[in-house]
Amino acid sequence: MQGQGAGGRATGVIDLGDGWSDEDEVILPAKPGLGWRRRTALGAAVLAVLTGAAAAARPQGAGLHQLALRQAVVSAITLVGSDTVAVQSREVITGWDLATGAMRWQAPVGREIYGFFSIADLVVVSRASGVPADRDQQPPIETTAYDAHTGKPRWFAVGAPQPVAGRWLLSYRWHADGTQELEVHDARDYRLLWRLPPSVADAVDAGAATLWRLSPEGDLVEHDLADGTVRRSARISVPPGRPVSLTYGDDVVGVVSQDDGLADPPPPRLELWFSRATLQPSAAGPRWTSLTDCGGGITCAVNTRPGGARYWMLDAVTGRPIVTLAANDRGFMPSAAGPLAVGFSSLWTGPRVEGTFDAATGGVRPAYQDWYAVSDGTGFVSYLVRPGRATDSSYLGQLRRGGELRPVGEIPYELKLCVSTPQALACSTNDDRFGIWRVEAGPR
Repeated sequence: MQGQGAGGRATGVIDLGDGWSDEDEVILPAKPGLGWRRRTALGAAVLAVLTGAAAAARPQGAGLHQLALRQAVVSAITLVGSDTVAVQSREVITGWDLATGAMRWQAPVGREIYGFFSIADLVVVSRASGVPADRDQQPPIETTAYDAHTGKPRWFAVGAPQPVAGRWLLSYRWHADGTQELEVHDARDYRLLWRLPPSVADAVDAGAATLWRLSPEGDLVEHDLADGTVRRSARISVPPGRPVSLTYGDDVVGVVSQDDGLADPPPPRLELWFSRATLQPSAAGPRWTSLTDCGGGITCAVNTRPGGARYWMLDAVTGRPIVTLAANDRGFMPSAAGPLAVGFSSLWTGPRVEGTFDAATGGVRPAYQDWYAVSDGTGFVSYLVRPGRATDSSYLGQLRRGGELRPVGEIPYELKLCVSTPQALACSTNDDRFGIWRVEAGPR
């Protein structure tokens, strides 16, 4: 069926009901039976490490081809570039080739994991390294970076650094007087690039490669994130003894109060705004607190005001506001079909798609009912999944420009946690497996 898209274009919305794609139905070999009692026993006995031989690659119709399938209790999946996926499975990290489905390496990590992400062709794992000094404190943490293609350790660090913009890692050290020190490291080798002196607060704008800092003396400073160069600085007046944090929008940077909520009555909220261009005081807060490329020539923007956040669609070329979105309790995700309105469900890990946003009214146009979003490493959605006809199967659909949802195939497992590239899907399943499927025709 057809829906009306932005600018009067037709938006294809396919209802994949019981008769979905009967002419091109993908027939798959039935998977071996594995009752819940047997699954429980396996989970307790052997699933801590990825085991079993990889399933032989087998044709699954014109659009889908299974490359790998292993028993695994998966906690997290992260993409590394376009050709590698790393999987956290209890106390083991594994690296997989997305083109062939081959497992490249595995590394036992043990202990409780506090961080797991990819950056600069590395897989970074932060884990507990001992017993906390106090039962209410976090244990000591150490971090190891593994080469994404070989699994060999590339560097080690104390603490849990935070990734920024795919290039840098930030590490913090807090002091008893409420100040904090920040170090910026090169993600490739953890080489120290520069260090901030003690600060009251800071904020990182990764898109502008900027770090904002408020000094104990009241200096608001803008640093270049790459090398720490001071771009501009201004002395401002902040009430003494008031905990504050820094925030920013596209046109201003702000100092806002950070109260613990224990005072009765609560103190008035503090908001001090300054122009990003000049650091001169500004009467108004940010025009947009965040900007996201939502696809389809649309930029999604968030405007925060005392009445709450409002979502907008902007023209990606001119920046002109088109319409405010009726988001309410929904979120939005960028996709090949433009911004998707999404909610959340306890049945699946991924966001539930509720429709698309109407560029004329800002309302939600119902579409893709019962489908769930699968994003890539940046949050962009090219694929949707939904429960299949069988109890433990899933349909895969591919979003196209203009809103068409192309049926790809049926996977004989109930998918749980997925990531995608233009040509591949990597997922865990509800019966404790991990698989990789190649999509023969990528998004167009």
